[in-house]
Amino acid sequence: MQTRSKWILLFALLLALLWLWGPRWRQYPAVTSPESLTLIKLFYNASSAQDPERVITAQQRLKRLVETGQLTAAEQTAFERVATLIRNQQWEQAQRACLRFAEDQVGRGAAAVSTAPPR
Repeated sequence: MQTRSKWILLFALLLALLWLWGPRWRQYPAVTSPESLTLIKLFYNASSAQDPERVITAQQRLKRLVETGQLTAAEQTAFERVATLIRNQQWEQAQRACLRFAEDQVGRGAAAVSTAPPR
């Protein structure tokens, strides 16, 4: 029984270490274009400055990307969530959401947002 307890303890310790140092779970989808990356920045800047003009610019860009079909459904949903936070003047939450959206793009590869033609 002692050997089994040691294995259980070792397994629990390993899970705890993986949880602490492992990759974070992504909350936001991968973006599919450079325009989407720019939109994340626009929303972040609008929310950090709490500037109505920047908010309008970001929302207009979102609308244009939706109308031209440049966003996936998942991207659109994520951006709408951020836009709702901004409309409700939840500035800090919107900033955190934009930051997390940007962080979740790290490590996803440049192929998805490359502007270079395929070889």
